[in-house]
Amino acid sequence: MKVSLISTVKDEVNSVDKLMKSILSQTYSPNEIIIVDAGSSDGTLEKLLEWKKLLTNLKILIVPQCNRSQGRNIAIESSNNDVIAVTDFGCSLHSDWLKEITFPIIENEYDAAAGFYYNGDKNIRSMANSFFTHFEVSEVNAELFLPSTRSIAFKKSVWQETGGFNEHFVFGEDTLFSSTIRKNNYKVQFVPSALVEWNAERSVFKMIKKLYHYSKWDGVGKFSHSWYMKLCMIYLIGLFLLIFSIQYKGVLFFGIIVLLIYFFRNYKHAVKIKLNCTASILAICLKPLYNFVQVIAYLSGRAAI
Repeated sequence: MKVSLISTVKDEVNSVDKLMKSILSQTYSPNEIIIVDAGSSDGTLEKLLEWKKLLTNLKILIVPQCNRSQGRNIAIESSNNDVIAVTDFGCSLHSDWLKEITFPIIENEYDAAAGFYYNGDKNIRSMANSFFTHFEVSEVNAELFLPSTRSIAFKKSVWQETGGFNEHFVFGEDTLFSSTIRKNNYKVQFVPSALVEWNAERSVFKMIKKLYHYSKWDGVGKFSHSWYMKLCMIYLIGLFLLIFSIQYKGVLFFGIIVLLIYFFRNYKHAVKIKLNCTASILAICLKPLYNFVQVIAYLSGRAAI
């Protein structure tokens, strides 16, 4: 089977070289590379055209104003091969990534392969923010894991049979696509060795914006409903404790105990995912703010249905 590697991009000039260098260094080269540019105006397209001189199998399609779902569907539709590998700009592929992500499909007759990603940025804010967007392999249930388009591969026939990426979804489209694959009982292999480096945001503001978009489209897609409802209950209980602790010392004492449990549970998780002490404390301090944004965004997404 031959492999097509596809991606979409818009105005990511600073991440072009990082991804393209990692594609060029693959031990197993794709038969074709298709990138859909959604109308970049920051020099992204010009950089891609420079890379086309080194990657002669690179095809660049310019589709102004298309969203990521539309861009991926266009790229896959124009591909010539039976296996589709997908990654995103902002990522850097390990040298064996393409080999690892396609092996279960080419050699073991799986329908799709779910790769993995990690945060390689040692900046304290990035490490703290990775608490909310990254996992440890030990935390993953291989039978339920929904791969991101940062690291996924599938047969082109699977894309055709499932209707491709839902073009109504601006965010969360990869979660919906992966969920559809799982629900239709296709054979999916989790491949933790198919690694890409995808670094968390350094900016708190950008992180809030990202989490808002992710959670809003989780609401539209009705994903992780029980998790979001659990967050809602935690905030209601916290509000109750705050109000009554003003008047009742017993409630104040109980609230302090709850707060300490909250701190140590989250610190334990931060250590598990290998954050250092400073990043762990920062993540725990940011968690109430980020979780509040996620709850509001999720409810907004549900209301928009």
